[in-house]
Amino acid sequence: MNWKLAKNFCLFLLIGLNIFLFIMLNVSDKKYKLSDEQISAIINLLDKNNIKCERVIKKFTPKRQLKFLDTKIDTEKIEKIFAADKEKILIFSDYGFNLKFLIPSQKYIDENDCKKILKKVKDYATTFKRDYTVKDKIVYRQKFLGFIVFDNFMSFTFENGSLKEISYSFRQPENFFGSAFEIYPPDMILYEFMKNDDALKNDVRYINKFDFVYKFVDSQKNVASPSYSISYNDNYKIFFDAFSGNSFSP
Repeated sequence: MNWKLAKNFCLFLLIGLNIFLFIMLNVSDKKYKLSDEQISAIINLLDKNNIKCERVIKKFTPKRQLKFLDTKIDTEKIEKIFAADKEKILIFSDYGFNLKFLIPSQKYIDENDCKKILKKVKDYATTFKRDYTVKDKIVYRQKFLGFIVFDNFMSFTFENGSLKEISYSFRQPENFFGSAFEIYPPDMILYEFMKNDDALKNDVRYINKFDFVYKFVDSQKNVASPSYSISYNDNYKIFFDAFSGNSFSP
């Protein structure tokens, strides 16, 4: 056997395979990515309908669903962190808790204080990022493998600058499962949003935040589905199922 010829053949085969994969990746990337023209078109259409939008999601690659473990809240740990007294009401749910201050805390609480509380409550290896903040409320949500898990959150509600309420909910993500399916392009979601009854009823004027998230679709089965989340007019939020394009409320 001519080993030199066989070696050269294998080398050319590998080079050809790499070129093929490079071309396929670029074709796929373009297929699931909005062009500058598409982004300009939807922003202009929003503007004509008197809706301001600062950011449009560009990529929309096929997605799978996300499965969760049936984790329970560690009540003893939470009770130690927030020592109960007559000025607090601590109520547990299966996957979280709600803490209300009957007398608003006199201590000034800033974002650094919120982060310290979050660090004590959450598992040390779990990552939470600050979400969009509305008036008198700061919300943190989990990021899992780069994706926002919408229903895993910790929120801090204030009243006249004092801490009034803390809410926490968490289920441990296990992994993505099932087949990957194509999702609706972001520009089509924004087009559907413009026609949405709730958005029209609330006189939508600007979009605060446009995100791709994972949201629970069946709390009994611990499954989250890829969804688009749109926050608008500071106080309102609406979701769109990324597979069907249908809207649903929080």
